[in-house]
Amino acid sequence: MSGVSRRVEAVLEADAEVVRAVVVQGRWKDVPQLVGFVQRSPVGLAEESAERAGDFAERVSCALLPVLSEHHRGAMPVISLAAIPLAPDGEPDRTALARRAEDFLRSLGVLTNIWAAILGPEIDAKSSFLAHGGGSLSAMRVVNRIRDEFGVRLRMSVLLSTRTAFDVAACIASDHLDTPEGVA
Repeated sequence: MSGVSRRVEAVLEADAEVVRAVVVQGRWKDVPQLVGFVQRSPVGLAEESAERAGDFAERVSCALLPVLSEHHRGAMPVISLAAIPLAPDGEPDRTALARRAEDFLRSLGVLTNIWAAILGPEIDAKSSFLAHGGGSLSAMRVVNRIRDEFGVRLRMSVLLSTRTAFDVAACIASDHLDTPEGVA
């Protein structure tokens, strides 16, 4: 594990809602991409909503900025898990998390393509849905395409509050946000 990964993990674990954090490296468009996984406290998860998920993501992004700006351009996805998978020795299973990071990055590519098909070819993973003309009709189209592609019922409020394909992919990858009504 690199020094940057250890520093990012320390920043993530400093958040009061985080029980444990692990950072692995994946590849996005043939460029190395750090992906963070966090196990959040039961209290933080019990109070989870689209708005609070956005607050957590914003707080973590701000805290990571000084560490990432030195070595890594752009945002780093942070995916909330009910529990960090463990290897037989009790340490985090980095191999399982690396596979999960690759799955996340592949789904990010699919989501970006969905957004580009609906909003236009100038869209990328970090483009704001609303800033590029996304409204209620296009949001419904995106939500329906996400359901068809991933089998996930994403609420429009999540799409509109998370803003980017990058954020929506992290929301979908979070294994504890799936509720009977859809991804909260």
